[in-house]
Amino acid sequence: MAANLAIAYILLFTTGIFGGHRYYIGARFSAVVYACTLGFLLLGVVADLYYLPGLVRKHNFLAKFDGHVPFPAKRRPLGVAIAIQVREQQQQYRVPLPVISRVWQQQLQRNQRRQL
Repeated sequence: MAANLAIAYILLFTTGIFGGHRYYIGARFSAVVYACTLGFLLLGVVADLYYLPGLVRKHNFLAKFDGHVPFPAKRRPLGVAIAIQVREQQQQYRVPLPVISRVWQQQLQRNQRRQL
């Protein structure tokens, strides 16, 4: 689910001290912290006026590469997310893609070992 910046700002202005905009972009933990501290005593809400476009952009980027973003959003390093996407395409089409660097391959292998 892609997030809309206009809706995120509307939620920031209406439910900002309770973290409604953070729930919307999938950051549940920080939303609960906002609700418990009244938006870090309004300082966090003011800071989110600046940070919200980047948070929405990150949410939408992860949604694009992961297919969908369950709540909370999947948190993995960007290089690993791209490497997983390319690896899946490699396996699907059985065509070697030179996009994956050695570092990404090592990160992918470490990630797969951790999941086992």
